[in-house]
Order: sequence, then C-alpha cells, then structure tokens
Amino acid sequence: MKNLISFFIAIIITFSLSAQNKVAVFDPVDDANTDMIELIREVFSTGITNSGKYKPVERAMIEQVLQENKYQAEGQVDASQVSELGRQMGADYVCVSIIKKAGTNYFITAKLVSVKTATVELQQYIKTEDGINDLFEKVEELSVKLFGGNNSTKKVENNNSNNNSTNNNNELEWVGINSDKIFVYPEDLPGKYTWQASKDACENLSGHGYDDWYLPNKTELGLLLDNKKRFNMGTDYINYTYWCNEYDKAIIGQRKIGYNAFNRMTKNFSYRCRCVRKD
Repeated sequence: MKNLISFFIAIIITFSLSAQNKVAVFDPVDDANTDMIELIREVFSTGITNSGKYKPVERAMIEQVLQENKYQAEGQVDASQVSELGRQMGADYVCVSIIKKAGTNYFITAKLVSVKTATVELQQYIKTEDGINDLFEKVEELSVKLFGGNNSTKKVENNNSNNNSTNNNNELEWVGINSDKIFVYPEDLPGKYTWQASKDACENLSGHGYDDWYLPNKTELGLLLDNKKRFNMGTDYINYTYWCNEYDKAIIGQRKIGYNAFNRMTKNFSYRCRCVRKD
C-alpha cells in the first residue's frame, strides 16, 4: 500500500513539474549602457525559478540557438522571430526586456512572448527612483510583477546539528540562479587574500555544517553585491573589493561595491573574500 501511495505521489510531482511552462530569458537590450545585462538577465531567471509557475530554459541551450541563428537583440521586439527562436529552444515563452535612461533614472520594460501564438501575452514596466543605485531592487520588483512568486533572495534555515559553535543557530541566505540555490556564508573571511589564497580558503572552509564552500563566479558575486545589505557585505565603496573565480586565471576579475562593474586586477593583489556553496 505504501509503495502504491509513493507511486501516485511521484506521478503527481512529475505531472506538476512537466506542467510548468518553460521560459527562455534573452539578454536585455541595454540602450542605457548600464553594463548590467548579465546580472539583470539572472534576476529574471531567478524570478522564473521562484514563481512556481514557470521554469527557465537552460542557458547553454539559449546560447546555442542564438549563435546558430546569429540573433542580435534590438530595441523593437520582432515577436515572430523571437517565438521561432523560443520554439527551437523548447520554450513555451520568451522573456525580452529593454533598459532606457529616463533623466537620472532608468525605465525597464519586460515582455513575455508566447512561442505558440507569436504575440506579447504579458508586459510590465518599472522605473528606478534613485538612479542606478536601486536598479536591481526595481528589476526584482518587475520580475515579481511579471512572473509572480517571491523576490530573488530567500532565507533557508540550517538545522544541521554539525554547525560550528560560532553561529550554531544562524540562517543561511541564498540567491537563485536558474535552477540552482547559491547559499552564502554569513560573513567575510577575516583579512584580505590574494586570488589563489581566497580560492584555497573557500575550498578549505568548514562551517555551518558544510565543507563544500567555493569562491563565487562573476554572476554569483554580482548578485551578492547587489544585495550587499542583506548579506552584510561592506558599504565602503573604496576599500571593499571581493575576488571572484573567473575563467581567465592569469588576471582575475573583482568588483567594487557601488561601481557596478568588474575590473581586472593581478591575482597577487589582496582583497576580501566571501564564500558560497550550491545545494
């Protein structure tokens, strides 16, 4: 009897997951030159994941189809072209967006294009109130308006009894990137590190019941810094710089809080370090 119940539960879960509409998120058209295309795209992908109604198409599939079709995003959305690309990606919808400057603020529009009908089924917009400083908060709001669900960051309580003694009952925060949960160590590692030392420090870190911490990649670090208050990261624009794990190991990227850009520095310089792990 128990096996029969488990079987039906598995069928229900499988049906529920398959019923979720797949959404392919295209890079925003950045008419305002914010240099934040990748991070804004990931905010939308996170909103899709957290909505419970949709699930994102894998990034590798999107890039492959866009490359094969030599697609170049423009300000005016060609719904028929976008829907055909979405069909090749196996998507039900395609999310397209555009960022424009509106005085000192930014105006962001996002549309959900149906692959089946090649029409815009849903469109929402939002405007920043503090220039570029609240851009990501507004994009998160826009994502919720478009897809429903929660914001991109949630608290997950860690009840593992093997937590270390310093923060035994602490909650680990996480950000969602596509279908991954990226858990964030609740504090910077003490001191400053070269790139290799920061990478080693994260990989050797054992805390909060886990020993699989690592140095975040560029996208992960960007989302952390765009939520710096939530993650208790530094607010000093000059002195707080964090290493990320880029593919180019000779010169490693880093990002200064408040500058909204990654710069390249030699890996022998010393900067701050925040570790993350995947669930």
